[in-house]
Amino acid sequence: MMKRFAKTLTLALGLALPIGASAQTTVVDNTYALAGFNWNSNGSGFLVRYRPYVVDDQVVVCGAWARRGSRNGISRQAMREARIFVGDTAAMRDLTWFNTVSNSAWQSELIGSDVSCRATGVAAAGVDLRSVRIEFREGRYRR
Repeated sequence: MMKRFAKTLTLALGLALPIGASAQTTVVDNTYALAGFNWNSNGSGFLVRYRPYVVDDQVVVCGAWARRGSRNGISRQAMREARIFVGDTAAMRDLTWFNTVSNSAWQSELIGSDVSCRATGVAAAGVDLRSVRIEFREGRYRR
Protein backbone atom coordinates (compact mmCIF):
# COMPACT_ATOMS: atom_id res chain seq x y z
CA MET A 1 0.00 0.00 0.00
CA MET A 2 1.30 3.44 -0.85
CA LYS A 3 0.96 6.54 1.24
CA ARG A 4 2.06 10.00 0.25
CA PHE A 5 3.21 12.89 2.36
CA ALA A 6 2.17 16.30 1.14
CA LYS A 7 5.57 17.64 2.14
CA THR A 8 8.55 16.87 4.30
CA LEU A 9 7.71 17.21 7.94
CA THR A 10 10.29 19.25 9.72
CA LEU A 11 10.08 19.79 13.44
CA ALA A 12 12.26 22.09 15.43
CA LEU A 13 12.47 22.03 19.17
CA GLY A 14 11.33 25.36 20.52
CA LEU A 15 13.26 25.12 23.74
CA ALA A 16 16.88 26.03 24.30
CA LEU A 17 18.95 24.43 27.02
CA PRO A 18 22.16 26.12 28.05
CA ILE A 19 25.38 24.43 27.00
CA GLY A 20 26.38 22.26 29.91
CA ALA A 21 22.86 21.07 30.67
CA SER A 22 22.67 17.32 31.03
CA ALA A 23 20.19 14.63 30.06
CA GLN A 24 18.62 14.11 33.44
CA THR A 25 15.07 13.56 32.24
CA THR A 26 14.56 9.89 31.47
CA VAL A 27 10.87 10.17 30.65
CA VAL A 28 8.93 12.31 28.19
CA ASP A 29 7.60 15.54 29.61
CA ASN A 30 6.00 18.60 28.02
CA THR A 31 9.43 19.99 27.00
CA TYR A 32 9.82 17.23 24.39
CA ALA A 33 8.92 18.17 20.80
CA LEU A 34 5.95 16.30 19.32
CA ALA A 35 5.61 14.90 15.81
CA GLY A 36 3.29 12.39 14.24
CA PHE A 37 1.35 11.18 11.25
CA ASN A 38 -2.02 9.62 10.66
CA TRP A 39 -1.91 7.25 7.70
CA ASN A 40 -5.65 7.09 7.19
CA SER A 41 -8.99 8.15 8.68
CA ASN A 42 -9.20 5.19 11.06
CA GLY A 43 -6.35 6.50 13.21
CA SER A 44 -3.43 4.38 12.06
CA GLY A 45 -0.23 6.30 12.52
CA PHE A 46 2.55 7.15 14.92
CA LEU A 47 3.66 9.75 17.46
CA VAL A 48 7.25 10.78 18.20
CA ARG A 49 8.58 12.81 21.13
CA TYR A 50 12.22 13.96 21.23
CA ARG A 51 14.57 16.41 22.90
CA PRO A 52 18.25 17.31 22.51
CA TYR A 53 20.60 17.64 25.46
CA VAL A 54 24.27 18.30 25.97
CA VAL A 55 26.16 15.45 27.65
CA ASP A 56 29.95 15.33 27.91
CA ASP A 57 30.23 18.20 25.40
CA GLN A 58 28.23 16.33 22.74
CA VAL A 59 24.72 16.83 21.42
CA VAL A 60 22.59 13.89 22.57
CA VAL A 61 19.02 13.23 21.45
CA CYS A 62 16.47 11.36 23.57
CA GLY A 63 13.20 10.09 22.18
CA ALA A 64 10.23 7.75 22.28
CA TRP A 65 7.58 6.76 19.78
CA ALA A 66 4.33 4.80 19.57
CA ARG A 67 2.52 3.18 16.66
CA ARG A 68 -1.13 2.27 16.34
CA GLY A 69 -3.48 0.80 13.82
CA SER A 70 -2.91 -1.31 10.76
CA ARG A 71 -0.02 0.61 9.20
CA ASN A 72 2.72 -0.28 11.68
CA GLY A 73 5.11 -1.39 8.93
CA ILE A 74 4.80 1.99 7.22
CA SER A 75 5.35 3.79 10.54
CA ARG A 76 8.51 1.78 11.15
CA GLN A 77 9.75 2.54 7.63
CA ALA A 78 9.17 6.27 8.18
CA MET A 79 11.19 6.12 11.41
CA ARG A 80 13.94 4.11 9.71
CA GLU A 81 14.25 6.74 6.97
CA ALA A 82 13.98 9.77 9.30
CA ARG A 83 17.02 11.92 10.05
CA ILE A 84 18.10 14.12 12.91
CA PHE A 85 19.67 17.39 11.85
CA VAL A 86 21.82 19.64 14.00
CA GLY A 87 21.66 22.89 12.09
CA ASP A 88 22.40 21.99 8.47
CA THR A 89 24.23 18.77 9.38
CA ALA A 90 22.45 15.42 9.06
CA ALA A 91 23.79 13.89 12.27
CA MET A 92 21.77 10.64 12.53
CA ARG A 93 19.47 8.46 10.51
CA ASP A 94 17.23 5.50 11.37
CA LEU A 95 15.36 6.55 14.49
CA THR A 96 13.95 3.11 15.23
CA TRP A 97 16.27 3.13 18.25
CA PHE A 98 13.89 5.60 19.94
CA ASN A 99 12.12 3.75 22.72
CA THR A 100 8.97 2.10 21.35
CA VAL A 101 6.12 2.49 23.82
CA SER A 102 2.68 0.96 23.99
CA ASN A 103 -0.04 2.63 21.98
CA SER A 104 -1.87 3.07 25.29
CA ALA A 105 0.42 6.09 25.82
CA TRP A 106 -1.11 7.72 22.71
CA GLN A 107 -3.82 9.58 24.64
CA SER A 108 -1.23 11.27 26.88
CA GLU A 109 0.95 12.10 23.83
CA LEU A 110 3.60 9.81 25.37
CA ILE A 111 4.01 11.99 28.50
CA GLY A 112 5.65 9.86 31.21
CA SER A 113 7.06 7.32 28.73
CA ASP A 114 10.66 6.14 29.03
CA VAL A 115 13.09 7.42 26.40
CA SER A 116 16.23 6.10 24.73
CA CYS A 117 19.17 8.46 24.21
CA ARG A 118 22.10 8.49 21.77
CA ALA A 119 24.95 10.84 21.02
CA THR A 120 24.79 12.47 17.60
CA GLY A 121 28.56 12.73 17.21
CA VAL A 122 28.26 16.52 16.98
CA ALA A 123 30.30 18.61 19.42
CA ALA A 124 28.05 20.86 21.47
CA ALA A 125 30.32 23.92 21.42
CA GLY A 126 28.47 26.70 19.64
CA VAL A 127 25.41 24.59 18.83
CA ASP A 128 22.01 26.18 19.36
CA LEU A 129 19.87 23.27 20.55
CA ARG A 130 16.86 24.93 18.90
CA SER A 131 18.47 23.93 15.57
CA VAL A 132 18.06 20.21 16.34
CA ARG A 133 15.17 18.79 14.34
CA ILE A 134 13.78 15.60 12.83
CA GLU A 135 12.99 15.40 9.13
CA PHE A 136 10.90 12.67 7.55
CA ARG A 137 11.35 11.77 3.91
CA GLU A 138 8.93 13.30 1.47
CA GLY A 139 7.16 10.96 -0.90
CA ARG A 140 5.56 7.53 -0.83
CA TYR A 141 6.06 4.78 1.68
CA ARG A 142 5.29 1.22 0.67
CA ARG A 143 4.32 -1.63 2.92
